[in-house]
Amino acid sequence: MSSTSLDDRLDPRHWIPGDKLDRKIQEAGSRIFDFVEQAPAPSAFSKKGLYRAMMDWAMGDPVFKTQLFRFIDVLPSLKTSSEVSRHLKEYLGEEQVTLSPALRLGLTAAGGAGWLFGAGVKAQVTSMARQFMLGNEDREIVAILKKLNDQDVAFTVDVLGETSVSEKEADEYAERYQELIRLLAAAIPSWKHECRSNEASRDRLPALNVSVKVSALYSQIHPADPETAIRAISARLRPILRQARGQSAFINFDMESYVLKDLTLELFRRIFEEPEFRDGPQFGIALQAYLKDAEKDLRGLIQWAIQRKRKVTIRLVKGAYWDYETITAAQRGWPAPVFPQKAATDANFELLSRLMLENPQVIQGAFATHNVRSIAFVLACADELGRDPREFEFQMLHGMADPIKHAVLKMNCRLREYCPVGELLPGMAYLVRRLLENTSNDGFLAQKFGKGVDRSKLLEKPIASRAPDREQTGEVFQNEPPTDFTIPSERERIKQALAEVHKSLGKKRALIINNEPVESDEWMPSVNPARQSEVIGYAAQATIEQADQAVLAAGRAQKQWSRLPPEERAVFLEKVAKLLRRDRQIFSAWEILEAGKNWTEADGDVAEAIDFCAFYAQGMRELGVAWSTQKVAGERNEQHWIPRGVGVVIAPWNFPLAILTGMTVAAVVAGNAVIF
Repeated sequence: MSSTSLDDRLDPRHWIPGDKLDRKIQEAGSRIFDFVEQAPAPSAFSKKGLYRAMMDWAMGDPVFKTQLFRFIDVLPSLKTSSEVSRHLKEYLGEEQVTLSPALRLGLTAAGGAGWLFGAGVKAQVTSMARQFMLGNEDREIVAILKKLNDQDVAFTVDVLGETSVSEKEADEYAERYQELIRLLAAAIPSWKHECRSNEASRDRLPALNVSVKVSALYSQIHPADPETAIRAISARLRPILRQARGQSAFINFDMESYVLKDLTLELFRRIFEEPEFRDGPQFGIALQAYLKDAEKDLRGLIQWAIQRKRKVTIRLVKGAYWDYETITAAQRGWPAPVFPQKAATDANFELLSRLMLENPQVIQGAFATHNVRSIAFVLACADELGRDPREFEFQMLHGMADPIKHAVLKMNCRLREYCPVGELLPGMAYLVRRLLENTSNDGFLAQKFGKGVDRSKLLEKPIASRAPDREQTGEVFQNEPPTDFTIPSERERIKQALAEVHKSLGKKRALIINNEPVESDEWMPSVNPARQSEVIGYAAQATIEQADQAVLAAGRAQKQWSRLPPEERAVFLEKVAKLLRRDRQIFSAWEILEAGKNWTEADGDVAEAIDFCAFYAQGMRELGVAWSTQKVAGERNEQHWIPRGVGVVIAPWNFPLAILTGMTVAAVVAGNAVIF
């Protein structure tokens, strides 16, 4: 099974119901469901009961779900009760949504009549958020974590907020992590109860466990320059690691959006290779099963751990940014890094789980899921491999899936809750992700608790349906995708282009008139705005006589050019686009040096120039067809577009290639000549 590819795992032909492993999965899953159904349900009028009612209604009413999320998104910016009341009515008033009688009664009971008029709504939504977050008060944080500890549930704490926007904010995040370690290191020794979920089969794990988001530790992370980011993040991370080692705390690296994935892995490997941290603290990293390259990354970490004789905890999660990753990839014209179907993610989770369990000498498994099938698979697979179930742990989110947590503990498994701390506003993105997860029609929680899907269905092997290939018909314009600088080879190509362009700096660039180079008595230097001592080159300055020569030459050329069929002129533009694609990095390098643009801005300008060529070529084909303007008996009326003659283009400096190209090729493809 360990050598089975994911494609095979998704193919129903490779699954034989009733095999030994599947029987174990069904047995483990049934036991879990038995315990789930024994778990106490929250009162309909409690906070958890109210939240459950809202999520149930959101799953069945997409309009209510959309309006609820919009209201929650805007809520932190509302300052007064009147603003809250007005937005509440605009988003969730009777004219916009229909609430079930039970939900409306629950809302009224939970917040009094004030809920319906806006008073106290902010506090109620904050209370809803607090189901998933611990708040920001030290006393509250310690009290909640102690309660979990007393219930034999271990924890990992994380500071809410992602992607610092200033270096001051990054410093504050780094300090907050250290404060959190100091706070809990002082509090935990006074807890009399020792949490059983920290008792592994061979040793006892640190009670203090902290998850770190690397994006919070540097405000200028850029995919084109991972080295600078790694140096800056490492500088803020080392004091946190030193403190964690001194306090016997565990440090885990969170995994966020795909653009930071390779950077996070490289940072992780480098910093734990430093001599200072070879003996501590204990450490781990998260991997996301919805990523297509997750298996490659896991195998790479296993090899790294074997070579360096280190043991790494892998927190295997499904992934929380699916909507963002798919939308961003589609917008940029990149292949989506995530699996398109949830069943494929679930299947990959099982494949990766098996791989982790097969390497216990270097991998400590932490399986983060609320899916009973996934939990049952891990338990069945561990049993088949002869692994003690207390060698690994399950992780779940604070405030979610309480009946499943109850079941996991009843089965004598180790359980850890992921507990974010912080203020509501930085936590809004986290809250919305949790709400999306709770209301996703494909999600396990919605299937089980919202729709009441039968347990046999929920325990079926995840098999993704084969979506038919979509055929594209007709000419459809597509934007040139920007370069993905998270790919090392793309960064290397631009570096090579810069080195090549540097060889050509300082040269004189003659005028081109009638396809011939023309010298000048006057030359204007062009300098690098980021390094003004560096002369990019010298541009010939035309005289009035030379400008007249250009006008005459353009006029002569235009007459012949305008007689070409529109299709031939369109093909000419497409050839220009092809040449721009071929020399894309060279053009970007010139823009970096002569316009002072960063890599992504220069690349975007070249991509837009390619777009203009492709778009106007397509437009010319449409305009080149004679249009029938009106139908009159005995007449034939047609509209034709004809060239105007010679034009002059004087392009601005801010988009030195894209605007110049767009202004020029639009006129040229229409049969005109252009002087620029």
